[in-house]
Order: sequence, then structure tokens, then C-alpha cells
Amino acid sequence: MTERERKLRVTLQDLRALETREDFGPLVRYRLVGRGDPLPDSIRTECLADGEDPPPDDTHWAMGFHRGRDWLYSAIAETQPLSHAALMAGSDLYLLVSDDRRGVFPGWRPMAWYTEVAGRMVRLNLGEVFQLRTPVPPCALVEKGPREHRKFLDARDFLGDALALAWCSFVKGMDVETMRGRVFNGGYGLPAGAALGRQAIDLILAGVHGAPFHLPAERQRKLAARELALLHDTYGFRREGNWHGRRADRDLGLTRGLRCFIETSPLVDRAAPHDTVLVQTPHDRSMVRRGPDGEPLLYLVRDHRWDDLQVLTDPARAIDAYVAHTLTDPDTRFDFSPWCRPAERASGPDHGHPETGGGWGPALRCASAGMTAVT
Repeated sequence: MTERERKLRVTLQDLRALETREDFGPLVRYRLVGRGDPLPDSIRTECLADGEDPPPDDTHWAMGFHRGRDWLYSAIAETQPLSHAALMAGSDLYLLVSDDRRGVFPGWRPMAWYTEVAGRMVRLNLGEVFQLRTPVPPCALVEKGPREHRKFLDARDFLGDALALAWCSFVKGMDVETMRGRVFNGGYGLPAGAALGRQAIDLILAGVHGAPFHLPAERQRKLAARELALLHDTYGFRREGNWHGRRADRDLGLTRGLRCFIETSPLVDRAAPHDTVLVQTPHDRSMVRRGPDGEPLLYLVRDHRWDDLQVLTDPARAIDAYVAHTLTDPDTRFDFSPWCRPAERASGPDHGHPETGGGWGPALRCASAGMTAVT
């Protein structure tokens, strides 16, 4: 871990300090609450009992306090035992709530869930797990367990059963929280979960070329021409862009069929050497490349070496070992080498996978109704 990363690290003391900071103005308030602490009236821990009338729309469910950590982490325990042990060695959950009276709907609402592990605050994504219109889920649905959740059912085609269950069900991804100045700077380092991360073209532009986001499509293509050629021609992935995007985007062949699942460098230091785990997100799920076991292939880019694309040979074990290492030993870099092999290369452009003939369609991203095409 670099000195810059250490300075970005958020501690429990930093979160508690939000309660007394005055630079947010008189209309914004924060509170950090732990299990058993009094919650605002607009936040409840109970699910919706049979026959109970739905609560008002401004009611929020504190899922992390509904039951203990054993229940919340049960899916992780089933398929990622090392990660589960590291999380259980950390603290109980904290909930940061905010009251922003500048908005249309003022009142206290959950902002972020945290657990403290090895002196750092790890943010857990527990939002919109049940994908319902009501703000509080029925108890009958909660009791069915994590395999009933839409996020898991959607993500397993891209991540495989084990990783989707762990990181796209009760816990919908997590990251190491960072803060620069007075604002949260975005997390990094842990599975992005059902939200999935940025597209391959964005990773190339920021990490290799130091370019800002949202450049015109033609400018993106010119800057990333070499890396796009490697993905399209050397590794045989299709030249497709946004499914419902401008025709110019599609014609330029911007690779959007890969998304970041894990990026081990903070947002402010994209150019630093680090590892990136990529997940396939094609529009046509039948085009997902799979290994001999039928599970989808996950790819690894080390230190921006897009000319040396790697395949994770046992993604579930590799990610489990990585997450446990990152949670418990944050000052040393994890070595993916035991779980890597070079990606197969194609014999010509747009030939698809050398073994399966597959390729990428346009990327998908998780929206409130599940995986939907990028617009």
C-alpha cells in the first residue's frame, strides 16, 4: 500500500467526526449508529409481517440490523470461506444515516453500511436487495434466503454461481472506503458485486492514457486504438459498442463487453500499477465464454498490460483468497499468479473465442429492475 492510499483510508474516527462537522451547512446532518442504538423513526429493522399494511414511502429498512452477521454473511460463508472468516473477525456493522433538508424528501435515511476490518472502514452494499416497490420487504420473501434474489439470478450468468451468490445477494458488493478532503472519494479493492464496475474502454483511457471520462467516441477510439486492437483482433472479441447507444459508438467498435469486478487501486491513482479483474457482460448471454466446467471465464489485467490478458483458472478460490488478503493484510499486494493462465488468442479479427467461438455483445449494467442494456 502506498502512502497516498494510507492518507485516503477512512477510519471509524473519521465517520464519527461527520456528526460534528459544520462545513456541510445547517441543512445536512449525519449520524453513525451501531446495532442496538436508537434509530430515527423513518428507519426500521423489522421486515413486513403477513397482513401488515405497507409503511409510508419514506420508510427505510435497516437490513444490516435485521438479524446478526451470521445471517447477513450466510451466502459468503457458503462459497467464500476465507472472506467470511475475515469479515467475521471485523467489527459488527455501523450504519451512517443522513438528513439532507435541501432535497425534495427530507428526513433521516440510510446512507452507507460499514464494518471495521484491520483499522479500515469497509463499505457494504446492502441496498435494493429485494427489488420491490415497497420500501420494506415481506418477511416471507426474506425467509427464502439469498438464492431467491433477482440480483443473484441475473449475475450468475456472468460471475458463476459461487461468486454471484457471495457478492450479488444479501451483500451486493463491497469496497474499501476512501475520503479526500471533506468528501467520500469512492471505494476500491473489493468485489463490485451486482453493480459491476466500469467498462473496459474507461479502464484503458484512465489507466493507460490518463484521459478523463466521457470523451467523444471518436477521441476514445483514437486514444485506445492499440488496446482495442488487442482485444478485438488478438483476443477475438467482437467490435460492438453500446446496444442502444448512438450508431457512431457502435461503428467505432468501442469494447463495452467487459466490466471491472475488482480494481485494486484507488480512484485517484488509476495509473499506478495494480490488478483488475474483468467480468464478461454481453447483451447475448449465450456469448459468455466458459471454461471446461461450464462456469464463465473471468479475466485479469496486471499493471495495465492489455497485451498479456490472463484468465483466472479458479475464479471463486482466487477471489476468496484475494478478498481475505485485502481485508486482513492491506499493506502488501496480493499475487494472483497461482490462479492465472494466458488467455487464448484468436487467429484473426472478430473470430470469437478460439475454443468456443463466442464473443462479446454490448455490455449490461445492473439497474433497479436487474441487468438491463446500457443506454
